[in-house]
Amino acid sequence: MGKIEERIGANVRQAREALGISQSDLGVDMEGLLGKSWTRQAVSAAEAGGRAFAAAEVVALATALLIKPADLFEPRLDTDPGDVVNEVIARGARSAVSVAAVQQRYQSEVREFARELADEHASLLPAFSDALAELEQKHADGLGHKDELKFAHDVNVRLEKTRKSDG
Repeated sequence: MGKIEERIGANVRQAREALGISQSDLGVDMEGLLGKSWTRQAVSAAEAGGRAFAAAEVVALATALLIKPADLFEPRLDTDPGDVVNEVIARGARSAVSVAAVQQRYQSEVREFARELADEHASLLPAFSDALAELEQKHADGLGHKDELKFAHDVNVRLEKTRKSDG
């Protein structure tokens, strides 16, 4: 069998031994969860990584062993730390490549969008600059709050007219 079956099997053994139950007892517990018992030999084969697991079996094993199903897929605590580190590095490298590709794609899309936006609204810049200069002058002249709001609305209307006439 493959590495995943070996990992699940090793984790089953570790959890079973931590609970202090025999392979036969685990097999009986599986009957209550799956409707069919596992023999001691079936549990032994599972712990040795010698059989594939159905999803229902993974859930039943985790339930019988009082752990989460995901715990059966994790590296064991007694695994060689170098193996765990190598696995984490490999996963990280795959993730980093994926993240870099996505990041590069979105950076290109953002740059393209910024160019399109700049091209589309280039004609608004002179009108906006004029409106800003006028607002600064009115503010310096002591324009009141209501007057500032009306002026802002008027500027918005002028910018909209400029944008429509250029479109």
